[in-house]
Amino acid sequence: MTPGQPPTYDVTDKDLLHQFQDRTLEPRTADVDPVTFASTMWTVQEVVDWLSYRQMRFLRETGLVVARLGYDGVGANNSIVQTPEIEAVTLPQNLIDVLRLAFVNYDAADPVVVDSVIEVPREDFVSLDAGDQNWETDFQKTPPAYTQSITETLKAFLAHPPSDIGAIDLTFVAFAAVLTGTGSEISVPPEFSQYLIYGVMEDAYSREGEAQNFEMADYCRARWDEGIALARSLLYMPASVQPEFV
Repeated sequence: MTPGQPPTYDVTDKDLLHQFQDRTLEPRTADVDPVTFASTMWTVQEVVDWLSYRQMRFLRETGLVVARLGYDGVGANNSIVQTPEIEAVTLPQNLIDVLRLAFVNYDAADPVVVDSVIEVPREDFVSLDAGDQNWETDFQKTPPAYTQSITETLKAFLAHPPSDIGAIDLTFVAFAAVLTGTGSEISVPPEFSQYLIYGVMEDAYSREGEAQNFEMADYCRARWDEGIALARSLLYMPASVQPEFV
């Protein structure tokens, strides 16, 4: 897996399009590429767009699949290097949401010697300005908090920026691969792929037109919510997990 990227699995978007055909009683076109819908109640592009949206939403709402930029031992450093006395942190281009940000204090020897990895809590931008007027100018070895920019999506700011060299160890929800409907691997574990279909069916049955069916949409929404709750239930674990170095 590429550092900073979510994993992929063996279920493809085409597999899910076939499942959508089966559940909506569309004739199965297993050997046809691209998939088609005989009823013409929805287009392939519409269903692929719904599927992409539901995949992104599932990842964002559950945090079940994460990407990471950080220290994984000597010679495996993919962390974000932070310049001393600089509060701004440039976040990854594929970031949806930050789950955990930690500050790494290290000695720039060869190999690098890590002194500590300390989780940095997120704070509200406005409350920092109101309660700590010197948060941008007074430096500390380890920043006590960070805040995400209220104006720039991919920027974070460290309260009391580091006085010495350091790095950011980041665990985050990342954008998934773009789905095309022609065999792209999805970024949701196979056990939860069925819930993407229920989400797509909610979208399909909620739309104005011949296929509109609010009872079916309500049922599919309940199954979607079930999948979200189930995924979240797997994540009941200590909020702070110290990385293990080798």
